[in-house]
Amino acid sequence: MLRCTPCWVGFTVPALRFPAFCMALTAIGQAEDFGVPFAWISRTARSSNPGMDDLFSASEAMRRCTSCGATKPLSEFHRHSQNGGVRPRCRTCRKAEWDAQDHSAYHKAYYAKNRERMRESQRKWLSANPDKKRASDKAWAAANPDRIRNRMLLNRYGITLEQWHEMFEKQGKACLICRSPEPGNKRGWHTDHGVTVRGILCHHCNTGIGMFNHDIRRLKAAIRYLAK
Repeated sequence: MLRCTPCWVGFTVPALRFPAFCMALTAIGQAEDFGVPFAWISRTARSSNPGMDDLFSASEAMRRCTSCGATKPLSEFHRHSQNGGVRPRCRTCRKAEWDAQDHSAYHKAYYAKNRERMRESQRKWLSANPDKKRASDKAWAAANPDRIRNRMLLNRYGITLEQWHEMFEKQGKACLICRSPEPGNKRGWHTDHGVTVRGILCHHCNTGIGMFNHDIRRLKAAIRYLAK
């Protein structure tokens, strides 16, 4: 019995049939999907390589991963122009290696080099797929509410969601004016701000100072009026 050294397949065949076995791997490598059963390979490929039916019958070709050593179907390996049509390491091992690496510098360099081409491609896709874009945005927003809120806070008030929670914690998780623990409406708490964020208010207090146009003199006049 011999093992195919160039391809590192995960099983052996009789020495006399070894040439036919290599031809069989070539035929499978040229198939549209490496995971197809041998029975799906064209009759022409099988008839031109005597011994292929005996070697594989209706079973799926296998291969040993050179990284983890596991024997897996060819569908578990990426395509390759050589080595029997697939790469020597399985998809799982290649993905684990890729995930362990830092690709930020590569992605930045690639985007800088291809910025206009990528933007044009994106504009064409968005123009041709508005419904898909809306559905994708809606699904992303539903799955990432904290990121949406963090972006809103940064754009409107210049603070992060973490800073907002720290501020709310310091004021006792209640309205900074009336000390109510409830926001007073379905939309939640209001982030009151001038030049900077002053505090977090309930709906009623935020509406009240807004009606007075944040004017201290008018508020003091209202206090004197209520004191009568």
